Amino acid sequence: MKVKLSKGLGEFFALDIGTKNIRVVQLSGSVGRGWELKHYGYAEVERGMLLDDSDIGREKFGEVLKQVIMKAGIDTDNVAIGIPSNKVFTTVVDVPNQSSDELKKTIKYQIDQYIPMNVADAKVDYVSLGVSPRNNTTMEVMLASVSNEYSENRLELLENLGYNVIAMESDSLAMARAIFSPDVPDAVLGIDMGESSTDVVIYYNKAPRIIRTIPGGFGQVAKGIASQLGIREDQARQFLLKFGLVQDKLEGQIFKAADGAMVQFFTELKKTINFFQMRYTNVPIKSAITTGFAGTVPFMTEYIEMQVSIPTTIGNPWHDIKVNETMQQQLLPIASEFAVAVGLAKRRSDV
Repeated sequence: MKVKLSKGLGEFFALDIGTKNIRVVQLSGSVGRGWELKHYGYAEVERGMLLDDSDIGREKFGEVLKQVIMKAGIDTDNVAIGIPSNKVFTTVVDVPNQSSDELKKTIKYQIDQYIPMNVADAKVDYVSLGVSPRNNTTMEVMLASVSNEYSENRLELLENLGYNVIAMESDSLAMARAIFSPDVPDAVLGIDMGESSTDVVIYYNKAPRIIRTIPGGFGQVAKGIASQLGIREDQARQFLLKFGLVQDKLEGQIFKAADGAMVQFFTELKKTINFFQMRYTNVPIKSAITTGFAGTVPFMTEYIEMQVSIPTTIGNPWHDIKVNETMQQQLLPIASEFAVAVGLAKRRSDV
């Protein structure tokens, strides 16, 4: 059984393939020396293209990806790629306290108890999180698994385009690396809203503790608004991005329609918070950070704060990265969407 998904090495760039967008980032530096943005790229693509697994579909995707990378000025073929969180099963389990060497020897015989797939059909990674808060004779271990079929298809696609995949990682873990500070001892909630779903991470004591993908993304909210107001979906998207959830715009119609479309979203978000608080009793979530569309749609961050009663701010994936003034201006409208790509690009400190 292969435990580690892959290891990063040398110069590389990060690739985040979303539902409707492609993002690439290449950084220089490290945690110790400081980070600097070398190159970045961004392209909107048709959703159908990213879902088309035919030879023609792969060819079209390859052409777009190469154009993005070339235009960005990326100067390496080594790439770290994100895996959509809904393709990754992640869980935290308690095992008897043991050394890292002992854990390495024993965990491979226990993994099949915890993941919902045959070990032979999956790539699995794990990390020790320290002593369990529920029993000091046990330790917490986070397990992450992805099917061989999905990871190998993604690997094959990129290698056929001439790229060398040196690391694969869950989008949620990459996002956590970008927006959370390991120096903050409090529990923090991360909410990264994508096109069709939202990644939720609760970070505590220098590590992600809860990772979930919940239904409800920007696209679902836009569809709900379009249906309730009887307008086209593209119009709903434009209204949502321009006016957001501000209640005094368009007589509050966008807010009311979005409020109705997000009922399930908040039900699942609150379930995640409650699950964390049941496991980690007496550990309140002190703050929340939004990225993706949750940080782009006007008043979405404030609305989330109202719903979950946790102080919430828009996350800045670039907070500890030196970015020249020209790039800062270019990135301004889409900066919040780069959490996954930036987190992947920071893997340098992990290798």
